Amino acid sequence: MQLTRLTAAYRIAAEAHARQLRRGQAGVVYVDHPCEVADLVARDGGAESDVIAALLHYLVNEEALGLDEIERQFGAEVATLTRGLVRDPRWADLDLKARKAAQAEHLERQPDAVKRIKIADQTCNLRDIARDPQAWDVARARAYVAGATRVVAAIREASPTLAAKFDDARDRALAALAGSMDASAEDRA
Repeated sequence: MQLTRLTAAYRIAAEAHARQLRRGQAGVVYVDHPCEVADLVARDGGAESDVIAALLHYLVNEEALGLDEIERQFGAEVATLTRGLVRDPRWADLDLKARKAAQAEHLERQPDAVKRIKIADQTCNLRDIARDPQAWDVARARAYVAGATRVVAAIREASPTLAAKFDDARDRALAALAGSMDASAEDRA
């Protein structure tokens, strides 16, 4: 892997997410999320382009960086992978369950590299729920876990290793949410 390209991708992600914090995790900068996703992809044997796309995966959704600019700076392969991860604007008005179903259907037609990045992304999101369940509305978090499970079920063959990490994150998130509900019930008693 060329550290120059990875460093450039990290710098762009860090600058774009500079003032963002992760939900509920006091002081944890958002850029930790794409870095965690990229780390999972790299440890799964992802190519340099896969790792770069993992670092940049959310910037197009946030309109912080366009696909043309990604292609100019990192090449067609990174742009193609990133494009496969971009939310379709037609999904904007869908509820979470329908949006995750559409996402699963879309991802089934994507290359394995895109699927691996998405599995890593969903894994990291569920790890966030497990780390800080009080930051989430329990019903919304459970719906998110169900949606993420649907997405990963559609693409898990792309990486059994990442799928197993997702399964562990899902189980931990659900356990943390159950513990959060128990603690909340005790507080009211």
